[in-house]
Amino acid sequence: MVHFSSSGTAKAKRFVQKVNALESSIWNHQDDGLRVELAKVGRELQKKGFRDELLAIAFAVIREASRRILGMRHHDVQLMAGRFLLQGKIAEM
Repeated sequence: MVHFSSSGTAKAKRFVQKVNALESSIWNHQDDGLRVELAKVGRELQKKGFRDELLAIAFAVIREASRRILGMRHHDVQLMAGRFLLQGKIAEM
C-alpha cells in the first residue's frame, strides 16, 4: 500500500490521468516508434527538467514497453509512486 499526503495525492492522480490519456496513442506505435518517442522525450527531460507533461509521455511509453516485453502493465499507484520518487519524496509500497 502506498501512503501519500492528501495534498500530494490530488496532484499525483491528475498526473496519472495524463498518463492514462496518452495510453491509446502510445499503444498504436510500433516498437521503433516507441524507441523514437522515448529518445525524444528523454532529450526534452534533460533540457527542461522533470515537468509533468514530459514525464507523462515518458511514463506512458515505459508502461507500454513493459506491457509488450514483460506482459505486465504498471498500476496507477505505481505511477504515482514513481512520480513521488522523482520529486525526492518517499513512497511506501
